[in-house]
Amino acid sequence: MAQFSCSQLNHVFVSKQMQNYSSWAQLNGAMPQGSWLGPLSFLVLIDNLEVGCLAHKYVDDTTLTELIHDRTKPSNMQTIFEQLLIWTDENHMAVNYSKTKEMIMGPPSITANLPLIKMTTGHIERVNSTKLLGIHLDSTSLGNHTLR
Repeated sequence: MAQFSCSQLNHVFVSKQMQNYSSWAQLNGAMPQGSWLGPLSFLVLIDNLEVGCLAHKYVDDTTLTELIHDRTKPSNMQTIFEQLLIWTDENHMAVNYSKTKEMIMGPPSITANLPLIKMTTGHIERVNSTKLLGIHLDSTSLGNHTLR
C-alpha cells in the first residue's frame, strides 16, 4: 500500500510494503510510473470536474460527450471545451492536445456542418474512428443518432 501527500508546490511520496516503509522522496511533477497511486490521485483530483455535459472519467482519461437531440440547435462542445480549459488551469493541470481527439457519430445530414473545436494554436483533431476503453468505435456506429 502506498501513501502520498500533495500540495501545489511540494509533492512527496512514501511506499509501504508489509510493515516496512521507504524513505520520503521528492516527486518532480509526476507519480511513479506503473503505480496505482497515479490513477487514484488523478480520480481524486478530477472529482469536481463539471463542464456541462456527460464526463466519463476512467483512470487517467476523461471523455466528454454531448448528445445532440435537435438538428436545429448548435453544438455546445466549443463552450464545454473552454470550460474544461478553465477548470484545468484552475486545478494546475494541462490538456494533452496531442492525445485529444474529437469524433462525431451520426448521420452526415446532421454531422457534416458541425464546426471544429478551436484552441489557441489551431483546432482539435477530428477523427472517424477511435479506441475507447478497448472498444473500437467509428463515426457511423450510431446510425441515426448524433453524439459529439
